[in-house]
Amino acid sequence: MSMTQRWTIVAVVLGATLTCTDDDGVSPRFTELFTTPAGLAGAAERPTPVTTGASGDFVAEVRDTATIGGKRDSLAVLRFELGVRNINAATMAHIHAGGPEAAGPVMVFLFNGPTTGSNFTGILSSAEITRASAFNAPFNLDSVLTRMRNGTAYVNVHTSANPGGEIRGQIQRN
Repeated sequence: MSMTQRWTIVAVVLGATLTCTDDDGVSPRFTELFTTPAGLAGAAERPTPVTTGASGDFVAEVRDTATIGGKRDSLAVLRFELGVRNINAATMAHIHAGGPEAAGPVMVFLFNGPTTGSNFTGILSSAEITRASAFNAPFNLDSVLTRMRNGTAYVNVHTSANPGGEIRGQIQRN
């Protein structure tokens, strides 16, 4: 089963799971799904493609409501999972601003170490991004979601050998 097929199954399961009631009594509805349909690859790196045997996939979902610090918030949670295959010494991963042919600034961290070993395969990072998360200025949750929705955001995984990025994939709404 390919990673993309696995993410489709995960999305269906997550969609069903999110019909449960949250701790605050509000039903946290799954509203949007985002993936990297072409996966993450060295050939997608910009400005210079990278030759590598590493690859990966990214999947994220948006919940339409959540309670953060006792306060109900709209579009408050972006849950993501970043999986990689055969990557050596991954050091960081981010969501960047930029179209398919551009290298852009970091908007938010997805992974910040510790550095993986050789030929690492598995989930590099899985977490929730909220309005309270640390974003690189001038970005915030709303601007990250806007860029993800209009196709001008990408995931980039950096390694010791390729500190500018080894694998990259453009994020698209499904």
